[in-house]
Amino acid sequence: ITAPVGFRTPVHTHPQPGVAYVAKGKLECVVTATNTKVFSAGDSFATTSGETPHYCESIGTESAVVFVAYAGVEGEPISIPIK
Repeated sequence: ITAPVGFRTPVHTHPQPGVAYVAKGKLECVVTATNTKVFSAGDSFATTSGETPHYCESIGTESAVVFVAYAGVEGEPISIPIK
């Protein structure tokens, strides 16, 4: 995934576990007002799973490049937007 500076995902959930690796740039991921994490190039983290809504935004000075893998079921969505 390549996210230009300022790009923000919609608020969403993941029905399965996943892992992300930030190869370039910087991401701010917000789960709640008191649970915000910043990940920089070289960082990896477990993505939330289940009913935990969150979003991430590219906040660095260059586009964020992120590799993500999910342990999902073929044919099922990896991300579910919250309306």
